[in-house]
Amino acid sequence: MPNGRGEGLERFYANALLQGMIYELIMEYERCQGGAESDMVDVVASYITSHYRQNLELKELAALAGCSVRQLQRRFKQEKQLGPMEYLIQLRMESASWMLRHTDASIGEIADKMGYLDMYYFSRAFKKYYGVPPLHYRLAAASRKDADYANACCRIARLLRISRHKAR
Repeated sequence: MPNGRGEGLERFYANALLQGMIYELIMEYERCQGGAESDMVDVVASYITSHYRQNLELKELAALAGCSVRQLQRRFKQEKQLGPMEYLIQLRMESASWMLRHTDASIGEIADKMGYLDMYYFSRAFKKYYGVPPLHYRLAAASRKDADYANACCRIARLLRISRHKAR
């Protein structure tokens, strides 16, 4: 009889081990599934970043991710706090802002480079995003640069006066 009792405990122990392994496999599978959704968002975000100057459609991005449009929007918003199209607009507006501040390209050229076929639509989108039209944004940025330059010159002049005064 002691032999039968030992076999029963061994079976119980083997069953507990098996259930533990199954639990671990299920948990690993669920972690990988979450990772796959995260990877999906990263792939789409990377694609948008590389192609934001082109005409991108939500259906195209969902096909790239291998999911429905609704799934892509939900997952993207969970991870990036923006939908994929809002993310696209943000990249376009930040790039347009940089071009307005650092180049003398026309508004039409910037609109074209950002993937907008209509300069007026781009101007409205820019104003909606930043609160001012692109031309006003450019002029304000230029005047800030001029003011920063003037302030820097005044500081240098003050430092030179102070250093000359100390030298005496």
